[in-house]
Amino acid sequence: MRPIRIVIMLVAAVAALPFIPLAAVILSGFFLWQARGRERDGYRYLWPASGRNVRLYSEVLFEGPNAAEAAYRAAQRLDIYLSGFPSPRKWRLQLLLVMLDCAPCFAGHRPFSWMSLERRRAFCREHLVSSTGVLGIFSRSKQLLRLGTYSSAESQARIGYRTFERKRKRATTERLAVAALAQA
Repeated sequence: MRPIRIVIMLVAAVAALPFIPLAAVILSGFFLWQARGRERDGYRYLWPASGRNVRLYSEVLFEGPNAAEAAYRAAQRLDIYLSGFPSPRKWRLQLLLVMLDCAPCFAGHRPFSWMSLERRRAFCREHLVSSTGVLGIFSRSKQLLRLGTYSSAESQARIGYRTFERKRKRATTERLAVAALAQA
C-alpha cells in the first residue's frame, strides 16, 4: 500500500472520531425504537418495517374480503418461522424485507408503502415476474412471502397441500388396505 493512502486513511479515521458517539446514540435510539415496535406488533424476530412490508406484499398475493387479515397472519407466521432457527446470516433476510419497500424506487416508482393496493398489484405484475436485473432480488423474495402465506394448516387445506407425513400415512394406510384386500 502506498504511503499516501495510509496517510489519507489515518486522516479520515481521525476526522471520523467525533462522530462515533453521535452514531452510537443514533443507533441505540434506532434499536430501542425497533424493540418497542416489535413488542407493539407482537413480533419475535421481524422489525416493524419488515413486518409491514411482508403484510403489504402479502396483500398483493391475497384477494378477497379478508385479505388484510390473511396478510397479517402471514407476517406473524413468517416471524414465527424466522425466529425458530438460529443463523448468523439471518440478518440478510431482515435487510431484504426492509428493503422491499424501496424496490419500486429502482423502477422509477414511489416506495411500496406509499402505493395503493391496485398500484402495488400492478407493480408486482409488471416488475416482479423475472428474477433477472436489479429487481430480481426482490422478485425472489416472493418465496419468503409464500412461506409465510402457505405455512398455516388452513391455507394448506384450502389449496389441497398435504405434508410429507400426511402423504406417508395415507400411503401406508392404502398399502395396508390393499394387502388386506389381497389376503381376503
